[in-house]
Amino acid sequence: MPNKGVAPVDTNTAVGQFRVDVGDTDSVPLDPTETGFADYTYFSDLELQSALDATGGVTSNAGMAFMYRKLAAILSLKAQNIQTDDLKYASEQRAEIMRKIAKDFQDAAENGLAATDIFDIFPTIGSARHNELAEWPNGCYGRF
Repeated sequence: MPNKGVAPVDTNTAVGQFRVDVGDTDSVPLDPTETGFADYTYFSDLELQSALDATGGVTSNAGMAFMYRKLAAILSLKAQNIQTDDLKYASEQRAEIMRKIAKDFQDAAENGLAATDIFDIFPTIGSARHNELAEWPNGCYGRF
């Protein structure tokens, strides 16, 4: 069953933004071909819209957690562990990784963090040395 969605991804819509956030942007043409639509790897636009409706919007960490739990379930069902003479292929860890990502988003949702609150980026000028010949960013020069 295809995961039908608008193609290319329209990031001006909530579903398109959510598709990018979840990381489901790879697609192939539908069979039979439909102009403006494609078959995405994991989720249809209908599934993404359902998650948005259930969890409160595109910036919702709860929505991201919901979709990563669903992705973990999909990957669990598709998990394989194949070994031949000198070749080993194991994909069961992918589902566990998706569950951990879902837990991170769920924890962020419970703590009231927005997506932009996950990372703190700050300059380290004054607390580190720069041993390369390249210039410091923002015009800072010399030893600290």
